[in-house]
Amino acid sequence: LHSVAERVRALPKVKEWNATQQKSPKPVLTYFPVPGRAEPIRLAFFLGDVDFVDNRISFEEFGRRKAAGDYPMGSLPVLEIGGKVACQSLATLRYAGKRAKFYPTDEVDALMVDYIVQTLSEGLSKLPPAAGPTGKQDREQWASETLPKFLKPLEQIAKEAKTRWIVGDAITIADIMIYAVATSLPSGGLDHVDPECFKKSAPALQALADKFGEQPKVKQWNNMAH
Repeated sequence: LHSVAERVRALPKVKEWNATQQKSPKPVLTYFPVPGRAEPIRLAFFLGDVDFVDNRISFEEFGRRKAAGDYPMGSLPVLEIGGKVACQSLATLRYAGKRAKFYPTDEVDALMVDYIVQTLSEGLSKLPPAAGPTGKQDREQWASETLPKFLKPLEQIAKEAKTRWIVGDAITIADIMIYAVATSLPSGGLDHVDPECFKKSAPALQALADKFGEQPKVKQWNNMAH
């Protein structure tokens, strides 16, 4: 086995990959101690064996650091790499995908991955606040009408896909994002939102998420103390 490992390490592409990893600074991802918008980024790094710092801070610490101007947009997640700071979650996820080899090199596949990820993100961004006199009604409408509108075209892509994953035969950040959304909604953490709304609106996407969740490293991540 040792000799086999040595031969693999001697392959030009493997040597190139190892050299790239050694040159790249360790990313520091800062977010709250909950899954939220950072979970797809964490998953991409972890599943891709990218060494990163999973910096989870309290809401109190966030308030202090925000007041001190530590965050460019006053929000999280924030990714720090070699002294540079990025704070847009989708840009950060794309970087994590590229670093972890979960982002396609084919331009059309990359377009589809971005389309899926951005559509899911936009659908989630429409979630109304639970507070207020119409909070319950607004959230129920989001789960029954707004979210399904965003899921519908993606569900069609999943139904028509003839590949192992939604864009090709290799996992991409689109699959990671689908899994993150599909598992976050049934958690019961959103008041007045039907926990089955994702599954009911997008059974093909749910099937992909279920298959993704069966991957050994995904199970390992979920079993870790966070």
